[in-house]
Amino acid sequence: MSKFVLIYHGGTSPANDEEKDIMMAAWGKWMEDTGEALIDIGNPLGPPASIGGTAADPASGYSLIEAEDGDQAMALVKDHPMAKEDGARIDIYEAFNM
Repeated sequence: MSKFVLIYHGGTSPANDEEKDIMMAAWGKWMEDTGEALIDIGNPLGPPASIGGTAADPASGYSLIEAEDGDQAMALVKDHPMAKEDGARIDIYEAFNM
C-alpha cells in the first residue's frame, strides 16, 4: 500500500448552520465510504508563511489516504465533496517512503 496526500485548493465556508450541516454530512459520507483507506482526515490550512518565489493558488487543507496505486487513490477521491464544488481542486500526490 502507498500513502497519498490530498491537497485541497479553494472551497467555500458555509454561510449558515444549514449549509454547514449539509457540508459536514457530505464529508461524513465520503469518510465513511473511504473507510480504513482514510488514515488522516487532515485539517483546513490557514494562510501560508512563505519563503522564496510567489505561487498562486495556496492550499486550503489536506487529507491522507492509503491505496494500492494512483488509480485506486483517484477512485477513492472521485466522490469527495470538494471535487464537486465549483472552482475547488484536489491535487493527489503519492508520498514516497525515504
